[in-house]
Amino acid sequence: MLSYLPSALSAAGVQSSGKDFWIDLMQPTPEEIARVESEHAVRIPSAAQLKEIESSSRLRTDGTTMYLSMPLVAHGETADAAPGFVGFILSAELLITVRYSELPSFADVRARIEKDPKLFASDTTFTALIEAMVDFAADFLESIGASLGGISRRVFRDRGEQADHRRAFSAPATTGARRAAMILTPAALGWMPSLWLRAPRASTPASRSG
Repeated sequence: MLSYLPSALSAAGVQSSGKDFWIDLMQPTPEEIARVESEHAVRIPSAAQLKEIESSSRLRTDGTTMYLSMPLVAHGETADAAPGFVGFILSAELLITVRYSELPSFADVRARIEKDPKLFASDTTFTALIEAMVDFAADFLESIGASLGGISRRVFRDRGEQADHRRAFSAPATTGARRAAMILTPAALGWMPSLWLRAPRASTPASRSG
């Protein structure tokens, strides 16, 4: 999908003036890529190029135009949400973005432009997008931290309870209740040595006389 801003806003009934300062390519077709490249004399990076991990492939300049590609944290709450990537082509007059998935940060910035397009240009739109993506990543990491904290507390609490249980049955029998539990419970299971349950026999004169 190819969107020109603020022209696209005019079609939606939002009043705007001036030429377009943002072109957003979302899952672009070959025809859309060729159109933008022809109109603005730029090279639109492919999806494979946006995924490059070398720093030299992520940032470069061509005259007064900057090309930037960057990975993103997973933009979704489902377990199969995959990390995304986005490309920026920035000049003094125009910002071109290339992406292959819906990104909440882009929708947020577009909503801000709709309120007052006159406050935005190519550079301010780029800055607003970066700030929105940073905010989203921070919230996402906070959510992960909270989830891991809950898991950690449950795991160590359960391990603590198990350790307390083991200590209760391995500690010396210092009270009558604990002694009874330690003697009677194994006896009920049938494996307690009978000698432990046998009361000591009182000595008699006969036994002392031999």
